[in-house]
Amino acid sequence: EPKVDEVTVYPTVGSGSFTIDAKGANGRFAIFSLNGTLVKQGVLNGSSVEVNLTVNGVYLVRVETASGLQVVKIVKR
Repeated sequence: EPKVDEVTVYPTVGSGSFTIDAKGANGRFAIFSLNGTLVKQGVLNGSSVEVNLTVNGVYLVRVETASGLQVVKIVKR
């Protein structure tokens, strides 16, 4: 299963603002709560996307590009 090395999500622990850096890749992202609820979704057009989360908790960021699928866990405190 290929890993999407060109996409970075940071910080993995933060106070609400998270960045998905596509580094030239095109694709889609979705953010889910741990109970499976879709919180946010969007398109990656080769640049950075900033997402703001309001509710504290653990989330899974699913990023899909032509290179493959990547899932990153983030924590909003």
